[in-house]
Amino acid sequence: MHGVISAAIIGIGLGAQYALLALGFTLIFGILGVVNFAHGGFYVVGGYVAYWMTAALSLPYPVAVLAAVIATAALGYLFELFFIERFVNDQLATMMLTLGLYLIVYAFLHSMSTLPNYIPTATPAY
Repeated sequence: MHGVISAAIIGIGLGAQYALLALGFTLIFGILGVVNFAHGGFYVVGGYVAYWMTAALSLPYPVAVLAAVIATAALGYLFELFFIERFVNDQLATMMLTLGLYLIVYAFLHSMSTLPNYIPTATPAY
């Protein structure tokens, strides 16, 4: 019974995160008309900032999450102000810009992490 309750709580939390991501995609596309491939990258940056604040600076978790929200919002605003605003009418250019930003964020976070390189394969390795 304990496992079922735990799985239900984790499922509700994960579903709420997916809902927030979907709302973010919808708002960005609905207001700006921009397909933002970097949206998931900003989400990951927020997670890394919150982790770093708790692990390195020993801040309480709610304070770290608030700092991560502010840092990620500032990064997104600066990216929109300096890059997206110039090409907002050209959908192909905005898709290329946001995809490029996502690849830069991914490469930076991957180079900063201590995780081993993982390359997905089509067949499982037995």
